[in-house]
Amino acid sequence: MSLNIEEQKIIEIFRKIQKLRRFERKGISNLPEINLIGALGLFESGMGEFLTLLKFKHLFNALELITNVTGTDLKRDKFDREAEKIIHSSQTGLTCSINKTTIKDWREFYNRIKHVQKDTEDIKTYYEGMNTVGRKLLSLRGSLNKIFLDKIK
Repeated sequence: MSLNIEEQKIIEIFRKIQKLRRFERKGISNLPEINLIGALGLFESGMGEFLTLLKFKHLFNALELITNVTGTDLKRDKFDREAEKIIHSSQTGLTCSINKTTIKDWREFYNRIKHVQKDTEDIKTYYEGMNTVGRKLLSLRGSLNKIFLDKIK
């Protein structure tokens, strides 16, 4: 039985997680490390989730924690730009098609899952997101795989 490249990356991430001893949180007071461990937990929840919307929500929350790892709490365009920078820095030597427009699309869809739709534009964003949630999940998961492989030494 051979594993595909994505499965191999996920296995590599989980091996690195084991080395982090992430379940031994008592002695950790470093905010970036706490947020990284939280993001890994969300990633793990997303990978084990069956429902597509919950899977997306967990993975996007993991991206939020990684992007705001130092406690910056970036919003909107600032978040999109920083997330793009983090994703691109983890893609050393690779061509990366994820840009701030893609991240904005993820963020806006996430907001439509999280918050009540207020107007027709919100409803349109939600339904367009539902039509492409599979592609969003693949690119978000792939980006997180690379980020975690880069961040966890």
